Amino acid sequence: MVVDSRVYQSRIVGYTETPARELMPNPRNWREHPAMQRAVLAGVLAEVGWVQNIVVNRRTGRMIDGHLRVEIAAAKGESVPVTEVDLSEEEEAYILATLDPITGLAVTNEQALQSLLADVTTHDDAVRDLIAQLRGEHVDPFGDLVGDSDIPDGQLAFEIVVTVTTPDERDRCVSAIRAAGFTATISAAR
Repeated sequence: MVVDSRVYQSRIVGYTETPARELMPNPRNWREHPAMQRAVLAGVLAEVGWVQNIVVNRRTGRMIDGHLRVEIAAAKGESVPVTEVDLSEEEEAYILATLDPITGLAVTNEQALQSLLADVTTHDDAVRDLIAQLRGEHVDPFGDLVGDSDIPDGQLAFEIVVTVTTPDERDRCVSAIRAAGFTATISAAR
């Protein structure tokens, strides 16, 4: 894409509040939302509320950003704040493909993050776990499964079977499991 010296064009054409159940998900949305993300976002919405609008393309009626927020709000029968944009289908695909990855390119200033986290409090368990992880504290991802049990550390074991087809996949999987602080044992297929 060629960038010239003109001022950026605003593609925002309106703002509205819309019942979440009426919004149309984008069939080309490529983002998936794991359970932890759902729980944390639900906790933030419950404790603080809306701070960012859903983005909907007025031409197609499809969402471009905010699918999970809409899903959570729809389950509660809520309305959501919407920013309407005017994009062609090609531009819609362009933004859908690049919006989140551009955000993901940001890097962390660890000192600034830790200073910020010192001022953050929450009453939501999922948000508390996220904050603890950001602080570099160990969070037991299986804590909800056992609750406040008296089982000593190292006494509880889970067996999770992962099937891979190549040695490369096996090595990447084992590395990821170990990097997460778990023990990985390699065995032949059953």
